[in-house]
Amino acid sequence: MAVAEVRKLLLVFHRSVEESLIGDLQSLGVMEVKLHSGEALSERRAKELESALSEVKFALEVLDRFAPRRSSLAERLAGPSRVVGLPEVAGRIKEEGLFDRIAELREMERELSHISSQLSSLEAERSVLLRFSSLQMDLSLAVSGTRHARASLLSSDLAVFSALSGRIAALECAQVLEASRDGDTVYFALVYHLSEEAKVREILGSVEVGSVEVRRRGLPREALSQVEREISELCQRKGALEERIKEAALSLRDLVEEAYDYYSSLVEQSSVRSSIRSTDHVAFLEGWVLARDLPILRSELGRLYRDSLEILEVEPEEGEDIPVHLENGRWARPYEILVKLYGLPRYGTFDPSPLLSLFFPFIFGFCYSDAVYGGLIALILGYLVLRYDLGGDKGRFLSMFALSGGATVVMGALFGSWMGNLAEVLPFLSWFVPLKNSIALFDPLKDTIQLLVLALAIGVVHVLVGVLVGFYSKASRGMWLEGVYDHLSWFLFVVGLLCFGLHEVGVLGGSFGSMGKALAALGALVIVFSAGRGHRNPVKRLAIGVLSLYNITGFLGDVLSYSRLLALGMTTSAVAMIVNMLVSLTWGIPVVGFAVAALLLVGGHVFNLAVNLLGSFVHTTRLQYVEFFSKFYEGGGKPFKPFALAGRYVRFRV
Repeated sequence: MAVAEVRKLLLVFHRSVEESLIGDLQSLGVMEVKLHSGEALSERRAKELESALSEVKFALEVLDRFAPRRSSLAERLAGPSRVVGLPEVAGRIKEEGLFDRIAELREMERELSHISSQLSSLEAERSVLLRFSSLQMDLSLAVSGTRHARASLLSSDLAVFSALSGRIAALECAQVLEASRDGDTVYFALVYHLSEEAKVREILGSVEVGSVEVRRRGLPREALSQVEREISELCQRKGALEERIKEAALSLRDLVEEAYDYYSSLVEQSSVRSSIRSTDHVAFLEGWVLARDLPILRSELGRLYRDSLEILEVEPEEGEDIPVHLENGRWARPYEILVKLYGLPRYGTFDPSPLLSLFFPFIFGFCYSDAVYGGLIALILGYLVLRYDLGGDKGRFLSMFALSGGATVVMGALFGSWMGNLAEVLPFLSWFVPLKNSIALFDPLKDTIQLLVLALAIGVVHVLVGVLVGFYSKASRGMWLEGVYDHLSWFLFVVGLLCFGLHEVGVLGGSFGSMGKALAALGALVIVFSAGRGHRNPVKRLAIGVLSLYNITGFLGDVLSYSRLLALGMTTSAVAMIVNMLVSLTWGIPVVGFAVAALLLVGGHVFNLAVNLLGSFVHTTRLQYVEFFSKFYEGGGKPFKPFALAGRYVRFRV
């Protein structure tokens, strides 16, 4: 399987069935509507939908703030489990007066915001009064003054305060009253007779002081007590209001979540209606459907709209962007997620998912290279996928890791790594050592050269398969010459050089040397005479062809990139062995030895498992994307997105 076949359809129907047809298309969920700009609904209806969805979103934000839903592991992995019908939700919205209850919720939230604002203001006022609470002075002097006197509440650093106090002391009817200190900052009151106001202002204008505003009267300590009482009362009101909102949240949440998905589906219907072209009596709607789903669409809509609908297959326009859907067998399906992460292939080109299902787990296992780590990953993730029946991209992603973990068990056994050399370290596991050694073919820390050669050989095969896939992808679309010029020529050239080189060093015997020369010469000739085919000047064309042979260094660089397999495989084993060594050194410590060893064993191996899991995934993925995909992949595909009932919080009953 590969990129699924997609058909373009034109639905021709009577305008009287427009509303029901849109609903049935959404329920079937097999057709992607080709969207156009236009009038979706009447302006009044569109505003109603927009307003309703906005109100529901507001309610969700409030509910998530005051009573967040605690989802179970099953819900987080498998998605919503509630199943409802659209008419059922519409009925509940009306019967339970959802929008009246949301209006009450909005009013409570508005009141809560007002209380919070008041509390912030009072807390700021309390902070000021605390700094001046020691003053035995009526704050009215600072607020409005009297007929003869006025006061200013000020702050400054210690040096300014000392200088200011000396200058004020020289005045007959003015006095500085220190209230408190905070580090080098002094808070004080300046009390003066109005006859001294001009001199006081002149003095204050010559120094840097901060002015502190108050709005209460009476002694500062009394004002502070009053503010604290008001804060206490507001806190009680706030707590009671939050409890009311929380109660409303618990009773409203299910309905609000259902309403969100309900109105989201209506908004999506609105965007689809904007794509309908119509006359006075007939309407037209374009879209895409998978070839496998076309009989279902014809059958269901034909049954419902026998005399009111005609489904026509039409040819895509030249250069039209056809949506892409990947369709693979059970084994390759989990690896589709890697293709999607990179970007979907263009419609009609090659889907590499089946090849990824072969190369990715093998290369991942080579990098991870520990049988126990791989087994744990395979068992844990495999259990989650099967236990919660995970589908979609989330299920594919976890299944990919589970299968790659299974491949790691095999590679780890061949490398003789079972949590490193733990069997040799722990005496009660000594029985496993002969079995482990009988299975192992390599020791990453001893057979370094052999494993490096194996890693490079994997790289050669991987890259050459990519070149052949490039040839196949073009040949399957009738582009035989392009396939030969751009891909098969390089395959012959590289394979020929490899055969000749291996013959020269004695790895291959017989006629491989001469065969290699012939293949390399043939490939080189095709490259030289085809690489510059886009140019009309024959000299320039030939020069470009000759220079393009230098691109063989690119193949060499790609193959050398696979040496990272050895480095990653050795890292996993080496770190595991270091952890085991630390365990063996602490095992015999009196009293605490067993606890310390157990902590090191679990913590060290969990760390090694996690870090090298990430490293193996990143580097294996990089080899697919950079070294493999670059040989054939044609991206730019647009995902196939059927018009369907898909809820964030609920599943809609079809």
